[in-house]
Amino acid sequence: MTSILKVQNIQYTDGDAALTIADGGGVTAASTLGVTGNTTLTGASTINNKLIVSAADGVVDNEFVVDIRNDEATNDRSFGLRVAAGSTTTDRALDVQNHAMDTVLLRVNGA
Repeated sequence: MTSILKVQNIQYTDGDAALTIADGGGVTAASTLGVTGNTTLTGASTINNKLIVSAADGVVDNEFVVDIRNDEATNDRSFGLRVAAGSTTTDRALDVQNHAMDTVLLRVNGA
């Protein structure tokens, strides 16, 4: 059995738009979109604000919190991570700190 639901807008009980679905399938959330399960992003994704990745105690035990990987197998065509930040020596392009965030292990200044 196949069911089809056609809708452009999902509203909260007070009538405010919660989710807007555009022609072609793009979805816009009116506020924070919380996902409790696994999330897979395909294609290029842009985040236009600060990104915080935080794993609570016991959630990612004995594992890396973030794994950034490029599986491109073609020689000379596989790149990793690019950080573009900082414009002066007082800016920081990269800070690597210990767990307690009270000791800088590696710092790259912006100039």
